[in-house]
Amino acid sequence: MWLFKNRKKKSFIKIGSELFDKGKYEESIDYFDKALEKDPNNINALKLKASALIFLKKREEAVKCMDMVLLLEPEFGIAWFSKGLLAQNLGKYEEAVEYFEKAIECNYITEDVYTRLSFVYGQLDKFEEHAKYAKKALGMSGLFGDPKILDNSNIF
Repeated sequence: MWLFKNRKKKSFIKIGSELFDKGKYEESIDYFDKALEKDPNNINALKLKASALIFLKKREEAVKCMDMVLLLEPEFGIAWFSKGLLAQNLGKYEEAVEYFEKAIECNYITEDVYTRLSFVYGQLDKFEEHAKYAKKALGMSGLFGDPKILDNSNIF
């Protein structure tokens, strides 16, 4: 019997994912919710639901989903990054810094994280940090070849 419950839970996620891929975010959430009815701690359903909510610009609901994800998987860097994006979009720059930094601590290190940190620090008038992360983002972009070339540059 438990075998069928797990299979059904995955089919809800699969159907929801297919709808999500087609841009049918509201409908996809219905299926992620069905999976969560069966297992409220289903991390995949929570992650996907949060993503759909972000596309629908339902930011507060998305944050609640991501908080649940982070309770279950505190080292999930993409969730920290997503929370940072939401905070940034709401003008909560101090919070955004905290979440982007946490994403980096969780080894979610991308050009986009550094770019966002640079932007947010600029909004906070913290120009030394702004320059630091702008250089890191540019170094990852490959625009300057060897990232070490930026260490001694006067770009900022």
